[in-house]
Amino acid sequence: MSDNIGTQALLASLSFGLPRQSRQLKKEAKDIEEQAHAQEGVTKASCFYFQQKTGKQTIDALANLKSHFNHWRKEHERLTLPWLGSTRFLAAAIAPAYLNMRAEMERIAPERAQEFFEVYPDWSVTARTRMGSLYDPDDYPSLEEVRGDISWECTLMPIPDGQQWQRVAMIDPDLMAREEERHNEAVNRAREQARQDTWRDLLQHFQHITDVLTRDKVRIHETLIGGLTQMLDLIPSYGALFNDPELMRCADEARTTLASITADDLRDDPALRTGTAATARNLLARFGALGARKLA
Repeated sequence: MSDNIGTQALLASLSFGLPRQSRQLKKEAKDIEEQAHAQEGVTKASCFYFQQKTGKQTIDALANLKSHFNHWRKEHERLTLPWLGSTRFLAAAIAPAYLNMRAEMERIAPERAQEFFEVYPDWSVTARTRMGSLYDPDDYPSLEEVRGDISWECTLMPIPDGQQWQRVAMIDPDLMAREEERHNEAVNRAREQARQDTWRDLLQHFQHITDVLTRDKVRIHETLIGGLTQMLDLIPSYGALFNDPELMRCADEARTTLASITADDLRDDPALRTGTAATARNLLARFGALGARKLA
């Protein structure tokens, strides 16, 4: 590619698998519609295999595994930029941090899955009582089935380079030309979208800081500055992909003026709160229009 993107980034793909957790109750939903004189299709009903309600609390046997997968997904998205679906750009400079994150997530995942496997017999034995007449032994997921359904896959792939396209050309030159063009268009779209999303998120941080620190009653959470700091730590690694000097200048100024401030600092110092709000407001005023522009 013209800017040698293959040396700047990888593609990171992440996917998860969970067991069947419910079955739709079509007959029961239809009965409700008829009793309520409602149109067909306005109601959906389901029975759940691994959930039960105790008082106001819903107990989910898969809660810890779902929580782990959600945390993993958030870290995957935090360290990467949009590409296609669950596949995302990963800057080469961040690859070591990403690999460390993946290793830790992969270490914990079997433990969370095992927690579910250990309680599965209890949920299976009590299913008839919990589900009443909705219980169907032929439908209830077996231990073998749920073991096969729980999965996680996190893969890093190189972005195709000139030599790889040449190998495709040996198979079918016309196919190579078409696919390389489609690939390059997809890369350009993804990079531009990532650039715009980064601008948007950066400006939203400035706006949020301004809003919070200028309220009559100020409540400062750790994420007020922490979220911005995390973002500013990642932006330099993606500078070559963005190819937007103004974005990098905005991030550099925000890093210099805001990144060293903590939530405790803001809680303890009213003057610092006023100054920080003024800084964020100034950054928003100076860079807001630049963040809204599109690059050719």
